[in-house]
Amino acid sequence: MLCDLSEFDTYRLATRMLCCVCLKKEKSVLLEPCRHVCLCSECAIDLNKKEIPRCPMCHFIVKYQHEVFI
Repeated sequence: MLCDLSEFDTYRLATRMLCCVCLKKEKSVLLEPCRHVCLCSECAIDLNKKEIPRCPMCHFIVKYQHEVFI
């Protein structure tokens, strides 16, 4: 039996796929070596422009970025 999702649960599911920086676009970039998928492509470009790019989730130094399709 499936249960109905509350408005809050629906909101959480919808926002879970959003970029953690801009909260506007879908996450689409995998950061290496930490393997977090937390940025949209535009925010990943901005991250790359920084002197020392760090993952916004764990603050590891980002060495590579990969586009992913979720």
